[in-house]
Parts: sequence; structure tokens; C-alpha cells
Amino acid sequence: TALAGVVASALQRRGVAPARAAFAAQAGLAVLGHALDLWFATAARPLDHCLAEAFEELDLFVAPAGGS
Repeated sequence: TALAGVVASALQRRGVAPARAAFAAQAGLAVLGHALDLWFATAARPLDHCLAEAFEELDLFVAPAGGS
């Protein structure tokens, strides 16, 4: 997306390698999108709680098997 490109460019200007910047931008926007989905579905919850939950869910995918 265009926003991912803008974020990746900003990261590159801060010294992040292009491929890593693109990956971080896309991952960050995916987490934000998921958090917004949670927030819209449960309007009584604060957005920061939804963001925390989204990052926790991401951790489930990137944590090594066995929890170590």
C-alpha cells in the first residue's frame, strides 16, 4: 500500500535496510489493521488495549516453538 511505502521510506531514512524497512512497515500496518478491526467490533474497549492484543497475537506467530 501507499502508506506502507511511506513508512518504509521513513525507516530507510533512519538507516534501516530497504528490505527490512518494507517488512517492518507491512507488519506494523497489519497489526494496526487488526487492532482497528478489534476496536470497531468492540467499541467499549480502548484502542490501546486492542493494539496490545494485536501485538500479543503477532507474538504467538513469531515466538519459537516450545515457548523458549
